[in-house]
Amino acid sequence: MRIDGGPDDDGAELLALAFLDLRFDDGHVERWLGPGAVGTKPAGPDAMVTLQAWARERTDEHALTLMCEVAIDYDVPSPSIVDSMACEEVVVEWNAPSTWT
Repeated sequence: MRIDGGPDDDGAELLALAFLDLRFDDGHVERWLGPGAVGTKPAGPDAMVTLQAWARERTDEHALTLMCEVAIDYDVPSPSIVDSMACEEVVVEWNAPSTWT
């Protein structure tokens, strides 16, 4: 997530991007970016928990699109089953310029 503000800036604009890291046998890694979702940083004592849950939901929504793009590029007849793909981490970039709006 790229957040246009700091941890205490409730209501700051944010952009959540799903991504997938492909690790190859030779050791190199390619990061594939999926579609994004725009939102605002929640307020309250559970704001970070709510924010992470929201980010994971957006990742789940975009996983199939991301896998289909990878499958097309690598000429795979059908993408992997996305139900088994877990959101491994939520990365936050604070004070990111809101170039997405």
